[in-house]
Amino acid sequence: MKTLLPAVLVSFILGAVFGVAASGKRKSPSPVPETPAAGPTAASPSAEPTGTLTSTDDPRRRLEEENRVLREKIALLEKGGAPSAEDAERRAKALIKEIPGLLARKDGHGLLKLMRELALLGEAGYVAALKIAEVLGRDVESGGGEFGASASALHNILQSSPGMLEWALRHPELASAWMRLRAIGPMMAQLEPDPAVLFGELLRSEKDPNVAASLAGGLYSMTRAGSEASLLDAARGQTGQAARTLVEALANLGTPEALAGLRELAASQNPDLRDEGAYQLIRLDPPAPGVLISGLVPKGQAESAGLHRGDLVLSYNGAPVTAFDKLREEVQKTSVDQLVPIVVQRGNETVTLQIRGQQIGIYGDEVKPSR
Repeated sequence: MKTLLPAVLVSFILGAVFGVAASGKRKSPSPVPETPAAGPTAASPSAEPTGTLTSTDDPRRRLEEENRVLREKIALLEKGGAPSAEDAERRAKALIKEIPGLLARKDGHGLLKLMRELALLGEAGYVAALKIAEVLGRDVESGGGEFGASASALHNILQSSPGMLEWALRHPELASAWMRLRAIGPMMAQLEPDPAVLFGELLRSEKDPNVAASLAGGLYSMTRAGSEASLLDAARGQTGQAARTLVEALANLGTPEALAGLRELAASQNPDLRDEGAYQLIRLDPPAPGVLISGLVPKGQAESAGLHRGDLVLSYNGAPVTAFDKLREEVQKTSVDQLVPIVVQRGNETVTLQIRGQQIGIYGDEVKPSR
């Protein structure tokens, strides 16, 4: 795209937790080594028993050891070693009682450890674990560093807890939008559940526009041939940035099925889907060569003159426009006190507008008919 212009804390956690205690262009994750068998082996006579920590005074080494233990515990749970719901709830309540003291001491390391243990308990511990993650995450992102928790340590725990992140995305009434937004990236690195299927499903019920836009962005990055129907289904009912992102993802496939979907959206009663669908149809197969306006500079003269996104610039000051460089060249020939006619195609109509010379204030792309 070219441009034509110079151009939170104890009560917060405890209140939420005790209220429910009674009732992710994707990046590849670092490979997780397979969990070793518990107990010493012939090949490793000094191996530590599964689930125990080696003694070390090195904080980094200790963190690595704790992550190893976490992976081993997860493996055991996957083999059917999960506690009963009653045991999990009892353990979660006991762990939650530790939170006030850790918060008062600003003990980030202790909170991270507690968060890991809570996450392993399943739904009984998810709310408290997510609240801890948010407290620490906000501290890290703000640069405050009051708790001394590192971003990488927090990320490692979240990345190792896909079940908790999926739960957060499916329970917006219990997980904040802030937390749901940060669950999307790690979920994109998971093989199960398929993030494309998950995100499409979540978009049908997600009400927060920022979370919806991020889910749509995730789907955009995972667009692949054969996903036309799922993209179209995900787009229906969306508004704002989420709608525009999904329609663009559909258009980028360029298949007959995608074009049929775009035509459906261009006839939608939803203005965001309608406008974006029409824009993408023109981008893919314009009626004439020219510069397709993809955006307007805020408060620029193009906006005040009445130009719209999706207008196809055909001529400027009487000179045909078939390329962006040609439009720039013609603009430079004018003066700021000169009113210049600019002709655009808008839908099925040709519209002539007056605009002052020397600058327009648009973003656009050169387009030409496919045949």
